[in-house]
Amino acid sequence: MSLPQTEWLQGLKAEGRAVYAVFGAGGHGKVVADAIEQQHPGCQVVVFDDADDASSAWPLMGGEQQLLACRSHLDGVVVAIGSNPVRLAVQRRLQQAAVAMLTVVHPRACVSQYARLGAGTVVLAHAVINADARVGDAVIVNSAAVVEHDCRVADAVHLSPGAVMSGGSQVGQCSWLGAQSCLRQLITVADGVTVGAGAVVVADVAANDCVVGVPAKPLKSE
Repeated sequence: MSLPQTEWLQGLKAEGRAVYAVFGAGGHGKVVADAIEQQHPGCQVVVFDDADDASSAWPLMGGEQQLLACRSHLDGVVVAIGSNPVRLAVQRRLQQAAVAMLTVVHPRACVSQYARLGAGTVVLAHAVINADARVGDAVIVNSAAVVEHDCRVADAVHLSPGAVMSGGSQVGQCSWLGAQSCLRQLITVADGVTVGAGAVVVADVAANDCVVGVPAKPLKSE
């Protein structure tokens, strides 16, 4: 990181302003940056991305190495990458480097005081997470998604807008629930599963399957 950027961050800290970083300058990164500003009024959001053509409405500070160089000036970092495995890998590298991870909860989300959210998880507007739900690290609970009571969500899951996990259901690591999909109560979705948009899952789903339809069935390759 260049000296002027470092001095700017130091100046913000001297003013008492919180500085939060988003890793990922794509569309999801925009949504996350906006949610951070709404959760923490008056903060400064900065963005990091390794892509050569990265651009952002927020100050773009460089890539992962630059983020590590200035981690002492950051109050928290969230990885805003859509790919579940990539998001989890980046977050784990940052955690190993002692970077403080930020959990983001949009002020218009509803999260029970009895729910538990992991590090680096993002809960967006109008999402609902109910009592005794357990949500892992680096999870995306997207706009208007629902995680009902006693659900278990493993690390790096993505619940797309409007996806619903009914009570006591479970989703394994790096799985993805498409927009407006629904899990029946007590269903288990294993690791690496893709549930298609609008699918209704009424039976357990094996690891790495892709299921679609109502009721949801494995997608058969041609």
